[in-house]
Amino acid sequence: MQRPFAIRGASGKLYGFSAVHGESDWLETPGVALFAAPEGYGWRIIRVAQVTGREDDIQPLWAHRDAERYGADTVMVLPESDPADRLAIMADLETGMRPVLSGTLSKAA
Repeated sequence: MQRPFAIRGASGKLYGFSAVHGESDWLETPGVALFAAPEGYGWRIIRVAQVTGREDDIQPLWAHRDAERYGADTVMVLPESDPADRLAIMADLETGMRPVLSGTLSKAA
């Protein structure tokens, strides 16, 4: 993990994300991933994805590759082991930030 970022959801709650190298082991830790591109003085969030940490779950990898097509060059990760909490965080962030690619909420645990 690298630089920390505080991202605020629609509820006003701050979430502590860390920027990671896209080819690192971020897929191994359950949590929430943001795929973003720098924009002005902040970030343009392209996509929000759930990371289950399971070896067979390739959905976050596909979400990453898809977001790259829209300019995302930064991966930010928030570790969270509870699946219900991950979905709640994702909903809060998606509502507050309106990512470029919407409808990314996954029910996978």
